[in-house]
Formats: sequence, structure tokens, C-alpha cells
Amino acid sequence: YGQRALDQLPPNALHIRTVAHAVISGSLQMQGEFNKAVEMLSEVLDDPTWPDHIRPKILQSLSAIAFMEGELPRVMAASQELLRRGQRLRLPTMVGFGSYFLGTGHYLRDELQDAEEYLLGLVKNRDLAAPSYVAHGTYALACIHLARGNVSDAEQIMETVKLHFLEIGHSNAYRILEAAGVELTLRTGDLEEARRKSARVTQFDLRPPIWFWYVPQLTPIKLLLAEGTPESLAAARTALEVMDEQMGKIHRKTVRIDVLSLLSLVRDAQGVEIAACDKLAEAIALAEPGGFIRNFVDLGQPMANLLTRLRVRSQVSPPGVFQHVDRILDAFDATSTRHPPTWSTESRTPPT
Repeated sequence: YGQRALDQLPPNALHIRTVAHAVISGSLQMQGEFNKAVEMLSEVLDDPTWPDHIRPKILQSLSAIAFMEGELPRVMAASQELLRRGQRLRLPTMVGFGSYFLGTGHYLRDELQDAEEYLLGLVKNRDLAAPSYVAHGTYALACIHLARGNVSDAEQIMETVKLHFLEIGHSNAYRILEAAGVELTLRTGDLEEARRKSARVTQFDLRPPIWFWYVPQLTPIKLLLAEGTPESLAAARTALEVMDEQMGKIHRKTVRIDVLSLLSLVRDAQGVEIAACDKLAEAIALAEPGGFIRNFVDLGQPMANLLTRLRVRSQVSPPGVFQHVDRILDAFDATSTRHPPTWSTESRTPPT
């Protein structure tokens, strides 16, 4: 339908044509044709007939498909240009898009100071930005506070922006932060309060995972992992395996990093170390090209222990996996171990 729209739309229907390009590029990425999608969008950006005020929309599409593909360097390059053009042309919504992608991209690469700069701008100008992007950016900013040990600051920014969404009547963005609030509480180690908050959440499955870094569908699964009972772990494993199959079919590589990382912890908690290390190696292989780090660090000490055991397994041979494991382990610090998720099952001590 996207291609048919391009064939039938008049040349001057620029806005609708950008929507068609977004649909086509997103569909190509889902089909495993990422390079073809990038080529199509690059041709548009290279076409001098497209006016300046339209080009940021194409850059937004490029940032989105690159994020879903797990290509963080391309995300950063496209969103930097998106932000630059949005600021020059005084297009606040486009500035918000660029700030979101840059902020979350830096966060996932464990570049917290750079991430904070962009995310603060996004949250400060929340009246001018797309609410869903503000919601996801707010949670990333809260996670930066948490990584620094500032729990009260993390909770305060979440509550401030939730109140903003309540006042403007944007229920979807409010629900995103409501779900994220459960996860934030779980990460502080308060499982009982996380359970109470989860019971008040009306919907975790807000929309299919796309180009947003926080995946609400994973929060109930993290609660199951935190419960640590044989029944909860079995339910978590089933949910993650189903989700991994679904995300694999549509090439949501960024989501699969999180899914496989969680699955590795579930299998480890079930006492199946070989399967746990195999799943973690898959996640690392997906994460390494884009430089994803916080996906692992935010899972706390159980992940650090499993990474250490993965590192010493001689059968895991790809050098890129080893090198990225070292980068992730280097990123673990006192803060990440002070505020790990709460696992009922005690993680094993890594071998020496």
C-alpha cells in the first residue's frame, strides 16, 4: 500500500509522501531488508527537490528503523542531523524526536552524561514534544538518576511528568510511565511495592514493541523472574520464548537483546547454566555491533555474575562477543550493584 500511495500521490503531497516512505522503510526493516530501507530513505534525502522542512520527517524514519535494527551508530548520526535541522527550522516536535533518539541512544551505550543533556531538554520542553517520546525519555532519565544512586530524584521526575500527562489528558503516555514505575520500583529492590503498583496498572501491552527503548510487555515478566518460584520462572520462560520468536520474525533486534538477556537469567535461575550462557551469547552478539551496554548493566548483579561465567567459557569463541562482554563488565559499578532487581533465587558465585 505504501508503494501504491507513492505511485498515485501527486508530487506536491509532500507530507503524505513522507508517511508512505515511513511505512515502506519500516516494512522493509521488518522483512530483513534494512539496507534496502536505508537506501530508499537516503535517496530521498539526496534529492534536492525535497524542501528543508520535510527532510526531518525522513530523518525521523531513518532513526526509527535503525533503532529497531540495533544500529545505534546510525541512529545517533541520523538523529543528530534531525535535531540540528529541527532547531534551525524551529520545528519543536522534530527537536523532540531528535532529543529522544540521542538521549536514549547515549543511555543504552552507557554514555550517561551525554544522555542526560538530551533527555533533560526533552523533558523540559515536554509541552512541545510528542507525549509518547517524552514518556519513554522520562523513564530513561529516571534510570540515569537510579544509576547514580539518586532514587528520590528518579521517582520525582517520574511523578512530575505523570502529573503533566494527567493534566493534559494524555492517557497513553500516562500509562507508559505507570508501567515503567513498576519496573523502577522493582529495580530499587522493593518487590512488594512493585507488586502493589503492578496490580494498579491497567495495561502493560500498550502497543507492539517498535522503536521505543522501554518495552512495557517485559515488566510483568521481570516480576515473574523476581518471584523466583519454579512456577513463575516457568511462566517467564514461556512468555520470553514466545516473544523472542515473534520479535525474530519481524527483526526487532533491539527488543531481542532485552528478551534474550532476561531469558538467560531465567534459565540460570532454573539451574541450566549452559542454556543460560547460550542465550546470553545470542544477546551479546546482537548488542555488540550497536554498542548496547545498559540493557545488561540494568539487570544488576545476577547479570554481572552470568557474564563473568560466559567470559570464561572457552566454547564461546567469537571475539566480538568476548570483547563486548568485557565492555559491559567494565560498566558495572557500585551503583548498579546497590540497586539491582530483586531475584528470589540466589545467583551463583562466578568461577575463579
